Amino acid sequence: MGESYEDVPVDRKMVSIGDTKTVIILGEFLIPPDHPFDNVAFWQHGQITPAMFIGRIEVTYEYKDNMYQEKKMEFRSAYIR
Repeated sequence: MGESYEDVPVDRKMVSIGDTKTVIILGEFLIPPDHPFDNVAFWQHGQITPAMFIGRIEVTYEYKDNMYQEKKMEFRSAYIR
């Protein structure tokens, strides 16, 4: 089966990890309409424009079967209210 995608208004960006979804409303920031990326980009942090970071991914590992394996992955928004 393929993945299903949700429509998100253009003025918002959605980060989805597992069953958890976080929506960042771009209208709350003074971002010119041509600056946001089409998708959220992740390096060390989640980035939506060349200069704006919206949060980070935290990965928890556990030592199992003689190796470290991902136990939990969460998105931590920089804009929590």
